Amino acid sequence: MYCLLEDFEFTGDWWGPAGRHAANTFAGTLNFAGQQGTMSLVLDGMFENRLSYPYVDSVKGPSTITQIETCYELDYILGEQADGTRVSFIQCILENGREDGAGVTGTYGGRIAIVGAHKDSWHSLNYTRARFTFSGFALTEAATWTQDHALGWRIDDESWLHVDGKTGFNGLAVLEIGSDVEQHLQFFFERIFWLQSLFTMLQGGPCAITSLEVETASGLVEQVLFRKDRRDIKPLHPNPLVQLARVGREDFEKVVRLWLAGGAPLTAAVSPFRSSLPFARP
Repeated sequence: MYCLLEDFEFTGDWWGPAGRHAANTFAGTLNFAGQQGTMSLVLDGMFENRLSYPYVDSVKGPSTITQIETCYELDYILGEQADGTRVSFIQCILENGREDGAGVTGTYGGRIAIVGAHKDSWHSLNYTRARFTFSGFALTEAATWTQDHALGWRIDDESWLHVDGKTGFNGLAVLEIGSDVEQHLQFFFERIFWLQSLFTMLQGGPCAITSLEVETASGLVEQVLFRKDRRDIKPLHPNPLVQLARVGREDFEKVVRLWLAGGAPLTAAVSPFRSSLPFARP
């Protein structure tokens, strides 16, 4: 796992959708700044499209005109380090391009980075498991927590949460959300961010996502890096802090206790409050 609060660099060769060939491959570095929550790819070049058009010259006859256009948006940029580590930078945009005496430099921003595999689109990010850690939820606390409760809880009809109290990363407990069928990464993001809000309330303080890895149906494990300013992720359920303000702390704690006792999925446990809360999916 990578700690999302630390800084990382991935240096190697990078290429765009046109394929890995000399005209479409550049040396560069993907920089991930954990504390700032930013991510950018700096390349020794910029990706271009070469468009050819037929043309008839009055003297020379039929010929072809080639037009070169800079690619400002790409579905993905793939990279490979010298040690063979594969990285996918998904939904990229050219943020800065510069050409001077030292050569050409292109800086690209991206929606998300996958370390450990090559993915050719946002829609190809499908998984059955997501494992993650929250700041403040220590392994020792999880070990105590799981002594009194079952090891797994249903979140809703499509997913479950598992905590074993034994698996840790940097001293934090590893939580796992799973589904019986493959789901898109967005599916897991929605539930992780909702649980993040829940743990913020239960811990009485800020709770950050400090690591995230996902697993495919075939068992391949991939690491996920993402920016802090992701605003396109909508929680599946309302923020627990909003719930708390609307239904009162005592009633909300009853909801949480019912869920932790394994009496019902979390979405069913909060059903008595559906009439007053916006539970519709986005």
